[in-house]
Amino acid sequence: MRQKSFGLPPVLAEPPRQSRRRHIIVAIAVAHLAVLLGTAGIIVLVQRSEGGQPSVRPAATLTSPGNRDGAAAAFSPDGRTLAIDDGTSLYLWDVAARHQIGTTTHQLSPGSYSFAFRPDGRMVATTQDGFGGSTYLLQVPTGHLIATLNDPDSDALSSATSAAFSPDGKTLATGDEDDSAYLWNVATGHLIATLTDPEGAEGPGGVAVESVAFSPDGTTLATGDGNGSVYLWNVATGHLVATLPSPARVSDHIELGVNSVAFSPDGKTLATGNYDGDIFLWDVGGS
Repeated sequence: MRQKSFGLPPVLAEPPRQSRRRHIIVAIAVAHLAVLLGTAGIIVLVQRSEGGQPSVRPAATLTSPGNRDGAAAAFSPDGRTLAIDDGTSLYLWDVAARHQIGTTTHQLSPGSYSFAFRPDGRMVATTQDGFGGSTYLLQVPTGHLIATLNDPDSDALSSATSAAFSPDGKTLATGDEDDSAYLWNVATGHLIATLTDPEGAEGPGGVAVESVAFSPDGTTLATGDGNGSVYLWNVATGHLVATLPSPARVSDHIELGVNSVAFSPDGKTLATGNYDGDIFLWDVGGS
């Protein structure tokens, strides 16, 4: 398939820096459907007042039974289950009942990079920090280990950085600190394809694949790279079909890594965010 190279997105009037930061926070939160909490393993669910504004009192406090070395959380698609990583273990909570319903039976490495729930909510993938590029598939709600996916090109200190399930839940995409993303068969745990950054170590900013996202129809995978570029891949063939080069100049922006990619519901727009605080919108309707 012929590769396309997209130009820069339309230039919009730049809002004040403070406003841009608010938009960045919202965009990244929506894209990942996750809450990153820098507290000591305590998750606070906030209730809303009658006027629709957040209440000053929490609706519940969920305290991790583990070492409480930081916390990251994500809701299942139906909102009934909350996954919490406290730095060594992953715990599953019943949101309505406010009690723990499961925990992983496998010792995880210190901290998750990301969570991804399968669309049916019956499985969660967690990518691990510095554990040979491993991604764990855990059963919901028990937390039992289903499979361990080891990136074939990773060394012992490499980390799996991101994960996303295809819309039908049959394929899992993972990003790695090496120069590749991987497609896995969820049912068998077998590697389907390796998608390697075409610029490799030659690109500025490193070669880590920082983020991954499927298009709504599942035919395209977007991978955000440490060099600031985003690559679009044909999921069926594993071929690169488009490159979205970073609009930010290296001399002006040091942190170019794309840590967030998200398709709009109709699949025509791709939002990308980098570590320097920029959000770009791309017209990918013809990809």
